[in-house]
Amino acid sequence: MSIVGGTSTTTVTVGATTQTVTMTTTSVNIPPLNESYSLAVHVVDLMGLDAPDLTVKIIRASDDVVIDTSKTDPAGMSKVVRLPKGDYRIEVWTPSALQLQIELPLQKDSVITMQTGTSVLFTFILLIIILLIVIIIILAITFLHNARFIRFPPL
Repeated sequence: MSIVGGTSTTTVTVGATTQTVTMTTTSVNIPPLNESYSLAVHVVDLMGLDAPDLTVKIIRASDDVVIDTSKTDPAGMSKVVRLPKGDYRIEVWTPSALQLQIELPLQKDSVITMQTGTSVLFTFILLIIILLIVIIIILAITFLHNARFIRFPPL
């Protein structure tokens, strides 16, 4: 906020008395008090699908202090945090490793979308394949176990 300087002259008449008043102001710059903004992080996978249960860390770039840590919800969103204007590093972590990070000069309310290198759909398909392999192995063991008790007539 700033107040622009200038000069203003006004004549005031009260009854029979007339008085001229001159006001002069100077320019004043007033910095905003507690300038802060909201920040949320939306994490998606390679397919553009929401990535839940990932850890999002917001770190102040000037001194590497972790300001906030949260998990993404089922929609891939971190919690909204209110931060002072400044430079931040955002990191997205899986349970085992850092997936990605970006530097962000926070100068307005922001929702940042970050895309991880891990596909949620790929992980789901891999889980289904492993489950099917386990079922096939169990069926094969059951069949072989039961085959010992079945007598096949000679050909």
